[in-house]
Amino acid sequence: MMNPRPAAPLRATPWFLPLARLALALVAQAGLAVALALAGSSDPWRRAASWWVAWLVPVNAATIALLAWKQRREGARFGGLFAAASDRAGPDLPWYLLAVVVGGPLGVLPNVLLSRALWGSVTGGTPLAFQAMPLGLVGALLLLVPITQGLAEPALYLGHLLPRLLRDGLPRRRAMVTCAAVMSAQNLFFPALLDWRFALWRGLMFFPLSLWLVWLVVRRPTLLPYLAVAHGLMNVSLVLLVLRLSLPLG
Repeated sequence: MMNPRPAAPLRATPWFLPLARLALALVAQAGLAVALALAGSSDPWRRAASWWVAWLVPVNAATIALLAWKQRREGARFGGLFAAASDRAGPDLPWYLLAVVVGGPLGVLPNVLLSRALWGSVTGGTPLAFQAMPLGLVGALLLLVPITQGLAEPALYLGHLLPRLLRDGLPRRRAMVTCAAVMSAQNLFFPALLDWRFALWRGLMFFPLSLWLVWLVVRRPTLLPYLAVAHGLMNVSLVLLVLRLSLPLG
C-alpha cells in the first residue's frame, strides 16, 4: 500500500492581519458597549460607536504590534514596511506634491457627495459617528490619533497587504483594486452600525483616495513614508471635529 502523499505546507495568508484589525475594532466597540450597558446606557452600542475616535488608538497600537510581530517572524523590522526600494531614479518631492494636490479633493469630495446623496445634507452621518468627549481625552487624542494612524494603516495596507497580493501572482490591476477596496471597506468597522446609509457612506467614502494611494505606491514605492506622514496629519481633522463638539457653548 502506497504511503499517502504528505500535505503541502500551509501558506501564510496575506489576509490574517487585515482581518485581525477588523476583529480588534469589533472587540473594542463591544467592550465599551458592555461597560456603557453596565453603567445604564439606553443604547450602548450606538454610544460606543460615537466614541470610535478614542478606541481607534488601542486598535491602532495592537495593529502596529501585530505588524511588528509578523515582521520579526519573517526576519525583518517594522520599519521595513516603509522602506520599499524603487528602481525609478529621481526626486520624490514632485510625486509627493502630486499626491497631496490630487489626494486632498479625493479625501473630501466623496464624503460630501455621498452624504448629500444619502441624507440630503453634507453632515448627515456626523451625529452617528461623533460625540463630545472630555477635553483632557481630546487633548491626548490630538497627539495619539495622527501618530498611530500614520503608523498603522499605511503599513498594514500599503506596506504589508499590497506587496503580498502582487507577490502571490494576482494581476496588478486586480491587486491594486482589491487592496484599495479592503482599505476603504475597513471603515465599516470604524465604527460598526446597523444602518445601511451609514455603512454605505463609511464603506465608499475613501475608496477613490485609497485607489489613488495604492496607485502611487505601486508607481513610486519610496513615497510610502511620506504618504504615512500625510495620512497621520489628515486624521487630525477627526479629533478637531470631536474637539468642536466637546467645547462648551457660549
